[in-house]
Amino acid sequence: MNSYTLKIVQFLIENNGLINKDELIKDSRINKNKFYYYLNDINNYLSRNNLPRIIDDGKSLRYKNNELNKLSDYLKSDYYILNAKERQDMIILIIALSREKITINKLESLLDTSKNTITNDIYKIKENLKIKYEKNAGLYFVDDELKIRKVIFDSLHSNNNLRITINKEEFIEEEFYKIYSITNPLKRIKEILQKNINKRFIFFSIDSLAKTILVHCLRSTKAEIDLKNLNEDISEFKDIYQEMEKIFSYNNNEIKYLYLILQSAKIEYSNVFSNKNEVKQLLDYLTDGFERIYYTDIKNQEIYRMFKIHIESMYYRCRYLIKVSTFESETIDFEKNYFLNQLIKNAEKKFALYFDNDEKKLLAYYFEAMRLNDNKEDEKKKIIVLCASGLSGSAYVKYQLNKIFDNKFRIEISDFRDLKSKIDGDTVLIVSTIFIKKPDFIKKEIDWINVSVVLKDYDIKKMVDWIIDNPVDNDSKKINDIINIINNNSTIENKNALYMQLNKYLSDIDIKKNNLHLLDLIDEKYINYFSDEYNLEEAIEITGKPLVDDNIINSRYIEDVKETIKCFGLYCECFKGIIIPHAKPHHNVKRPVISISIFKNSISNEYGKSINAIFLLGVVDKNSHIESFSELIEFLSKNNRYLNIKDYTNPRMLFDEIKDYFNK
Repeated sequence: MNSYTLKIVQFLIENNGLINKDELIKDSRINKNKFYYYLNDINNYLSRNNLPRIIDDGKSLRYKNNELNKLSDYLKSDYYILNAKERQDMIILIIALSREKITINKLESLLDTSKNTITNDIYKIKENLKIKYEKNAGLYFVDDELKIRKVIFDSLHSNNNLRITINKEEFIEEEFYKIYSITNPLKRIKEILQKNINKRFIFFSIDSLAKTILVHCLRSTKAEIDLKNLNEDISEFKDIYQEMEKIFSYNNNEIKYLYLILQSAKIEYSNVFSNKNEVKQLLDYLTDGFERIYYTDIKNQEIYRMFKIHIESMYYRCRYLIKVSTFESETIDFEKNYFLNQLIKNAEKKFALYFDNDEKKLLAYYFEAMRLNDNKEDEKKKIIVLCASGLSGSAYVKYQLNKIFDNKFRIEISDFRDLKSKIDGDTVLIVSTIFIKKPDFIKKEIDWINVSVVLKDYDIKKMVDWIIDNPVDNDSKKINDIINIINNNSTIENKNALYMQLNKYLSDIDIKKNNLHLLDLIDEKYINYFSDEYNLEEAIEITGKPLVDDNIINSRYIEDVKETIKCFGLYCECFKGIIIPHAKPHHNVKRPVISISIFKNSISNEYGKSINAIFLLGVVDKNSHIESFSELIEFLSKNNRYLNIKDYTNPRMLFDEIKDYFNK
């Protein structure tokens, strides 16, 4: 068994024995020949073990629902080929946690692979952690213990693969038994955590949290962590400590670290907020940064309240390098969001934090969800997202649904207890991350769809099929008509992609109706070339002065621009040597406008950047300038114009070139 055969089995189990074959092939990123080879391999194994075979009916793969537990047994088969990342994760866990002396020969035997492969894996691991070898001790880590534990947790929680999850759980439970002679420790830890959830907070991802705690216990028997300088009151979880000590023993430092782990997984309810100044300051800093960059108020949004109750656990994870689960998302691309990355870098420096990729994805998810939110929620039909806790998993499903449906619905989150009270006359759909049948108390006209905690391609297909059958506005009706016409005349290979493209096309048309173009925002008299030397504040002031003099913006807007840069750095450096600063509008800009200054001498600044030009952007809202901003980026990118910005010594040259470019 390998990761491909495992994926086929795992998808069938997760989807109650029925999955679209074409979507599975696409998601597995393999060609059809390999897919059929792997499917045949699985069926041969099942036949040899007297298990029902997977049925291929042409469009779908099916497995008898009442036989799924037998299919699960396939995941527990001994034969599985680890890929490089899976193997390296296991090596890290074995070196960090095993009671035995670990050598390359031992790893070779445990992982059933060659000495050369293990040696290459060790070199790869050394890129992140220092490893030493001693004859009597074997291989061991010699880095900062907080950093070592972060890498251990990364290895523990990486890979959403059921077979690897089983491998890791079996390994840590076996190691625990060698020390304490206690069976099923993960089950016992989960019971303690469930028992101690109260009206003030919950723990998210208790399964993952239990594994984190167990690994912490194992690691503490090999290496001590120094938390003498932690001065927080750790008594909040004293009941948990007392019950945990019945299973294993901790010294004072390790109890402190357990406190940090629990804080990293704790979600406060919305009527409670941290009394820690650092957490409050981090929340204010990120909120202010978001509002300045995206020119919108977010404090009254439901998703902001979700963000607020997650912020304390995020602080602890980023401050003490703790990972208690993995945030799975293939749809969020934080790397291309320059403003967000700059905000995160500044927050890391200001608060002594470290945001790994999962934390960046989580922040990007919140910021994107808040950016997409508008103020017309009450006019929309309602979708309810249902999950066990009503807090964690469903929040991301909500974000995904807003992306799929282009913010056409009012989407609310609920747990099962509050579901009845959430349903009203506007409710049209309930999307449940709990795999249960539609309850009898829900009216017939309200649809019910079961989905994964993170929407997969097959879940998205369910959503697309539903919206096509239930159009809510003119755009949806147009898409429905177009898809039906195409379907009647040819075969649609990927309805999801077609729906998304049509939806984007119709949305783009609507956006462009309300957006101004670059030529609407620039004027030759607002383009200037300066030969003198200036610092950054002076350069911003002289760029904004013509607009202030003509009463298009007021001086307060210029001060806000300077303050935004002072708080968040050069978040607005969209090209090397060019910044496009802006500020949140407060009725201090009469119309969207751009003022341009080009400098013979690079602007002196505290950020060590060589700034040659400022394109000051005056905005009145978060939408009307989008088209013109995109056109400006396009113009500066074409033929790398931004590299030669100093050559425009005559303002007329630049104005004419922009005009000619967009009038051609």
